[in-house]
Amino acid sequence: MKINDGPKPPLAVYELTFDSYGLSKFERAPRGRYAEIEAARKTSATQAIKDYLLLVGQASVSEITCELGLRMETVSRILNRDPQFLCVEGRRGQERRYAVRATRSPREASHTQQHLII
Repeated sequence: MKINDGPKPPLAVYELTFDSYGLSKFERAPRGRYAEIEAARKTSATQAIKDYLLLVGQASVSEITCELGLRMETVSRILNRDPQFLCVEGRRGQERRYAVRATRSPREASHTQQHLII
């Protein structure tokens, strides 16, 4: 599969620090530090969660909250109410894990088995 066949990866902003010898540090920039760059690609919370889950496969509410910088209540509400998301039975500790429900054709929709996109 080519990268342009899938969803766009979430925007990542990195910070480069230079000293007298050249590049000394390369790290992910804190969210909001470069707002003008982040504003270039704004998506809805639902789309951001979907893009992230398609990228990583499965994640818990706290993992999504931490990575996307959204409120835990917002993430939980979207995952529990939107039918495009599926709660995965397997749990790690006490946290439920979520994934994107596979899109199915009308013929496949008659089957009761659930599929995950991983």
